[in-house]
Amino acid sequence: SIGSSASETFSIVAEGKAVVGHDKKKCEVVLSVKVCEVPRAFPMVMPTEEEVKGPRRLDITVASVAHLPKMDGMFGRCDPYAVLGYEGIEYKTATVKNTYECEWNETFSLDSMDASKDAVSDCVVTLWDWDAASKDDEIGSLKIPASRLSELFRASIGSSASETFSVMAEGTRRPVVGHDKSKCQLVLQVTVSEVP
Repeated sequence: SIGSSASETFSIVAEGKAVVGHDKKKCEVVLSVKVCEVPRAFPMVMPTEEEVKGPRRLDITVASVAHLPKMDGMFGRCDPYAVLGYEGIEYKTATVKNTYECEWNETFSLDSMDASKDAVSDCVVTLWDWDAASKDDEIGSLKIPASRLSELFRASIGSSASETFSVMAEGTRRPVVGHDKSKCQLVLQVTVSEVP
């Protein structure tokens, strides 16, 4: 259960024999484990107790980004835009030029035609740096898993929350580090609504 923990001591063995340390005692390693809850996106928005059927909408606002890295050469700032992808559809914010932080406050709607069914696609928000003379560079991304989207679609109409996410570097589980050595952070807001 969440919060439970345990530890166990293991003897180090090499070629079938216990390894002995400089103090003539068996070399041992202690392994400790604690069961923790996986952090959820928008933890203040939880599914209702009652059964939810029919269409639902999540209005996701890409609010702002801060602590962007240098992207355009040694002295160049960043020209960021965000792309929100869900079920093969991509939504793109405006590009803001020459900055390390910006506000977009652009809202995109994700629809579920039947909130009682699980979402089949993750929602991925990818930050890009616009380049005039070459291919745009990916800064990093964040993902809201399909399982969490399913829960959000089942929350009460009108539920909303805002959350600051760390932007993760492409292909890694490491946060993007900004020009100021702080983690690059993207603010998203979600509101549960009815499909018009």
